Amino acid sequence: MPSCRSTTAAASLSLLAVACGGPVPKATPAATLATFLSSVQAGETGRARSLLVVQERQQPRFDFDQHGLQQGFRLGDSQQDGERAVVLVTQAGGARPMRYVLRREHDEWRVCMTDMLKESFGFDAQKLRQQLEAGVQQAAANKEQRTRDAQHQAAAPPK
Repeated sequence: MPSCRSTTAAASLSLLAVACGGPVPKATPAATLATFLSSVQAGETGRARSLLVVQERQQPRFDFDQHGLQQGFRLGDSQQDGERAVVLVTQAGGARPMRYVLRREHDEWRVCMTDMLKESFGFDAQKLRQQLEAGVQQAAANKEQRTRDAQHQAAAPPK
């Protein structure tokens, strides 16, 4: 496991490359996350979106909250297990570190916000999305049934 010092050095190298307009070298998970968080903090949503996993990058409604990062952040320990990594991040003034999850895609590390929500809060965004879609479908079916019932009642002869 890399030390905080090596994680910070790798993240600084990545940020320097971005600041100079150069491509981000094949970075460590911590360096990729530092670039992502700095981009969110600076309001560079296009740059931040480019560092998300493909599935999330293609979601047009994915918003970034830069207000939580206004006071800064500190990268903590990083753990890598094959194609998945977890990096602890503490926001300035924050008591509890967030567990950011990164996944390797096409030999590059990408931030996975869905997994981060699950790791940090036990919040399964994909399951919630499926439940929401099922609820919307049920509401549409109920509306159709009410419409059919109203039409049937209107067509029935008066008693």
